[in-house]
Amino acid sequence: MFNGVAGGETADDGQTFRGYGDGDWLTLRLKQPCDITEIHTYAGHGDARASQRYTVLVAYAGDPGRFVKLTSAAKESAGGETEVRLPVKAAGVVAVRFEFQDGPLGFNVYREINLVGSNP
Repeated sequence: MFNGVAGGETADDGQTFRGYGDGDWLTLRLKQPCDITEIHTYAGHGDARASQRYTVLVAYAGDPGRFVKLTSAAKESAGGETEVRLPVKAAGVVAVRFEFQDGPLGFNVYREINLVGSNP
């Protein structure tokens, strides 16, 4: 699903999705320090689980074990799909962590997460 390490139990229908909500997190570790300029996330489901709610934390090359809050996202949906594009400025990032929160119906169904940036 994602190239990262997920934490906590997730809602899973066993076939088509894994849902992320309160207490779930996903850490993406980068092969080398990168500058992140945008984060794009996509969620989709036939009901309000297409909403998105999460906090983004990053770890920098100088202290790779310490995560600091970068930004948050909250987008409601009655169903279908949602896209969130977050402009950010983070240089020398070695890991990005998403800490998920529940939406209107509990967990949300994320389909894709993209980090946009460059190698310095």
